[in-house]
This record gives sequence, C-alpha cells and structure tokens, in this order.
Amino acid sequence: MQQVWERLLLIHIIKCFERRGWLSSLKRLAFVLDGPLALFGHPAWMSAAVSLELKRLNELVAAETGRDLLLLGIEKTGTFVDHFEEIDQTETSGQLLFPPRSCFLPSDNYIKRRVIYSTSDKRYGADTYFGRKVFYKTATGARIVANIPFLSDDQDSIQSSDIEPYGQLPASCALLDKLISSRFKNALSPIVTAHAAAAIPLNLGAKVLQQLARALMREE
Repeated sequence: MQQVWERLLLIHIIKCFERRGWLSSLKRLAFVLDGPLALFGHPAWMSAAVSLELKRLNELVAAETGRDLLLLGIEKTGTFVDHFEEIDQTETSGQLLFPPRSCFLPSDNYIKRRVIYSTSDKRYGADTYFGRKVFYKTATGARIVANIPFLSDDQDSIQSSDIEPYGQLPASCALLDKLISSRFKNALSPIVTAHAAAAIPLNLGAKVLQQLARALMREE
C-alpha cells in the first residue's frame, strides 16, 4: 500500500502543477522518491500507466520550460547497492575504481550477466520499472544507486549505457552532490529529514502502545 500511494501521490502532485498552470515553475524543482522508480507485486501493472502519464506530463513541461522533469529514486539497500560497492574495488588496497563525480548506467546485458543473472529475452524490469538504474559516485566519494525516469520513448530503453538521451542526468548528478547525507550511508538529506518528521519518536511510540494495551485490557 505504501509503495503504491507514494508513487501515485508523486504523479498527482505533478498533475496539480499542470491543472493550476504552474508547469513553468517545475524548472526550479526536483522530486526525490525514497526507493526505486518501480511498482512490485500485485500493483506492478500500474507501472506502465505511471510511465505513460510521466511521459505525457514531461512533454508539457519540456514545451513550457525547455527541459525535462528532474526526478530521482534513491535505493539505500539491495542487490544493486551491494554490487556497486563490490565493483568499486581494485587490486590495490585503498584504491577505488570509480573516481568522484563519475556515473555508470548499467545496461540490460550488464545487469543480466553481472548483477541478476537471467537468460530472458524480456528486458530487466520491463513489467515493474518506469525508470533505470544509475551508479553515481558523488564529489565527496559517496556511492549512490539512483533511478532516473523514462520521460520519452527515446529514453525508454536500457539496451546501452549511453547517457546522451538523458538530458537531466548532469543536473541530477549535481543535485546528488549537494544533497548527499553525511550522517547516513546511501541517503539524501531531504529523505532523512522527511523520515524524521514522519516517524513516531521511540519514547512517545512506546507510551502510546502502553496506553493502548491498558485500554484494551480494561475493555476485556
């Protein structure tokens, strides 16, 4: 339920800008989603609809502002995060493979051979993802596994690692340099702040649960 609502809310926030005639202001805004640009499980069928609506909205935004939407999904854990850490090593102790401010877009062939082995003819994430993976090392040396969206038919492919179709990728990388958290691994400051604001404090949460348990015991 949470993953569905978060992604639907994202789309409807952008649609709100469309309906109120605020599309021109989107050139100054970026949207960051906690997690991949995908829908898994039973709601996965909605991924195609989300992708279609994103392309429609981006066409309007590009006509209004001359640039694509700036949207990122951030993966803090998982197979791709572990893989990025593994391939960033070299035979020389302390020397890393990826220099700061470098990025890599894993292709379908790379993912199936090196990350999640598969012999399927269907591209990786075809039924679930409305974006693709990006490995980026920030200016400070932090490793980030991000997702960038498919905002046009030209971008809707992971057959190559070519960055040319993704006009907002340089801006996305620059944004990651500014927003990377110094407190938490693989995290961005806005997401950390949002979690802190939304989470129930531990002590308060314990008191609430204690009071609920006592009320239920009295009712029994």
